[in-house]
Amino acid sequence: MKHNIKPLFSNKGFSIVSAIFVLVILSLLGLAMVTINAVLQTTSVQASVSAQAYYTAVSGVEWATYQATGRCQDDHDAICGNVSGTPTTTNFNLNGFAVTLTCDNFGTTFNDGNGFPYDLDSIVVTASKSANPGSPDQISRTIRATVTKGKTIPAGSCI
Repeated sequence: MKHNIKPLFSNKGFSIVSAIFVLVILSLLGLAMVTINAVLQTTSVQASVSAQAYYTAVSGVEWATYQATGRCQDDHDAICGNVSGTPTTTNFNLNGFAVTLTCDNFGTTFNDGNGFPYDLDSIVVTASKSANPGSPDQISRTIRATVTKGKTIPAGSCI
């Protein structure tokens, strides 16, 4: 005698549920990998632009130092001014960066103790780059330097 007993629950459709579950898990893993890749790429680009901003600011300091410590008073006054407490600000673009250079002389001639006079100048250079200033993607680097200069040729006497 043959009995036809039907189970209460059928296993039909179980494989489709398993397949959908696996697809959802794999999709979530793929989305996580794409997100991590995008963050790593953005971080890498920001690190590169940050290094460029730093070296642009260093270049600005070197240029300002060259001007401030030149033998000609006219070059110095053009970049650092000739009145103490009144900083001179110069804005320019360099390699796609907005560069702000501020120079202030201390207005005091110091003596090194051996009869050699020298002056001090404070130089601050900021290099920044951003599609939207003030936004989180803005990259900015500031370099500060104090430079000394010895005796210079008086203003108006340079060739």
